[in-house]
Amino acid sequence: MTFELMLDYGAYRDLQRHRMLSPATQRLTCHLGFDTPAELVDLGYADPYQDALLTAYDSWQKIEAAHPLEAQYAVPLAYRIRTLWTLNLRGFSDGVMQKVRTAFGKSTPFRTEALTYELPNGSQGYATMAAVPLLDEGTALGAVIVFEDTTKATVLAAELAASRRGGGGNNTNGRRTRR
Repeated sequence: MTFELMLDYGAYRDLQRHRMLSPATQRLTCHLGFDTPAELVDLGYADPYQDALLTAYDSWQKIEAAHPLEAQYAVPLAYRIRTLWTLNLRGFSDGVMQKVRTAFGKSTPFRTEALTYELPNGSQGYATMAAVPLLDEGTALGAVIVFEDTTKATVLAAELAASRRGGGGNNTNGRRTRR
């Protein structure tokens, strides 16, 4: 599944770290502009923030004229970038993807709580997924797909359950006791 996002470069870097997404990006430039965070406006720092980014834009523009690839190093993280993201589903079973396709064929939402997939290191990952078709008078326009990796939470819950069963060697079964 592939989708397009335009977001600031800092948010892009956060998404890029996600092991289930592969980005295809355009060259990093200042052409798509930036947003001023509401928090900076509330604190009265919008003008200095914007001045700094516009000064960086001027510097970037001078470098970019002669060295477009090297000019990427002068772009602050607040500037936007347009990317195509592909959700890597190779670890999902064909059965899960068939259920999603069937749900979309019927124009109905799909949700699963206990999805397992193979991590790049070969171990098992856990996730939840919801897929909701976007319709306009019965015509499918696309879909919103929410994928949440719950591997860490699932592993921690299993470790907690195991420690409670084992009682840490004190046979309290995870209950508090008076000392």
